[in-house]
Amino acid sequence: MNILPPALPLKGKINLPASKSISNRLLIMQYLSNSRIRINNLSKADDTVLMRHLLKKVKANIDTGNSENVCLLNCENAGTVLRFLLALLSSQSGKWLLTGSERMKQRPVGSLVRALKTLGANIEYDDLQGFPPVKISGKNLTGNSVTIDASQSSQYITALMMIAPILEKGLTIRLENEIASQPYIEMTKTLMIKAGIDIKTEGRNILISRGSYKSGVYYVEPDWSAASYWYEAVALTPGSEIMLDDLSGDSVQGDAILINIFNALGVKTRQTDNGIVIQNINKAVQDFEFDFTNYPDLAPAVAATCTALNIEARLNGLKNLKIKESNRFEALHKELSFLNPGIDIINDEYLFIPKQKTPVKTKRLHFRTYHDHRMAMAFAPLASVIGEISIEDPKVVSKSYPGFWEEFQRSGFKVRDKFQATPS
Repeated sequence: MNILPPALPLKGKINLPASKSISNRLLIMQYLSNSRIRINNLSKADDTVLMRHLLKKVKANIDTGNSENVCLLNCENAGTVLRFLLALLSSQSGKWLLTGSERMKQRPVGSLVRALKTLGANIEYDDLQGFPPVKISGKNLTGNSVTIDASQSSQYITALMMIAPILEKGLTIRLENEIASQPYIEMTKTLMIKAGIDIKTEGRNILISRGSYKSGVYYVEPDWSAASYWYEAVALTPGSEIMLDDLSGDSVQGDAILINIFNALGVKTRQTDNGIVIQNINKAVQDFEFDFTNYPDLAPAVAATCTALNIEARLNGLKNLKIKESNRFEALHKELSFLNPGIDIINDEYLFIPKQKTPVKTKRLHFRTYHDHRMAMAFAPLASVIGEISIEDPKVVSKSYPGFWEEFQRSGFKVRDKFQATPS
């Protein structure tokens, strides 16, 4: 896909997708509530569609009493889906084989498997130790307490939290090491409390009592992670002002921190009754530093913005980007280096973007996406600064934001047939 810069500043109203993080949590809770939970505005993202499909397959397998035959569940490259189902199926009667794409087979699950085995789960690796595929013989788990490394993925902790109420003794989860993506743990806690679950936090311990998910109706908020690409687009396009429809700063999503991040990068945020208005005020800082340990999904858009605006930046807390849909750490380094050759990875932990005395003048650049939705969406707004660019594999955005390209064109960017460009 080829993208041309907008002829005028970006204007209008943007429709964001429903949060897939909230949607996928609610689908697990809905399953455990025996469908007493109703969900409005469920995400249409590929990951959520897949989660819903696989949960229906699980229910059908259990309802037919088919507990002796192995039920194959392909989670493709959806880490959230595989990790949440790994915990759920450990507690559900039946024999299960969880697998995924080749990239999924490179994404670790060892910490979660060890924690579940502590609770009595019967799990075996089908190939490489610590990685999918995994075989599960589901059964009732007793619960009590478990210790888990919290530094790798908050999804492990969320997966344990959501099954905790159905365990005979409830569950105390003890968190070791630095906690990654803590706002996502808080999101899970907030949703579970709303559903009537008793949860307490004592220091680094999460205490969850045995209980039942109550009936209720949930509305899924627009996705703040998806908003990051619009903040980037506005930051890179002088004079732009757009509304992000139905979005609110009062959110269970930690990624609402975007308001503060992009205030430093020259974008003003104003809350209205109908959503959030973001405006380019042309007052970006010249030096920027931020720790993304709790907000990893925002790193691609921020890294691209700082590079394009020639802002010296130190982006910390990025080590877990290596185990996402792609190795995002390396992908950002490699692709953005064509705009700023001085970009460097420091101590395998943070990205340093130096200020260039003479910014590189690049035309008709081809960006690889590494089959990663966030790479495609983070690179697209760079057309405002570079001129015409090419994006590889644009369909990957459907993983989280199926309507992205339609909204992108409506905002003022132009898309046309491919030109011949030398891959970066």
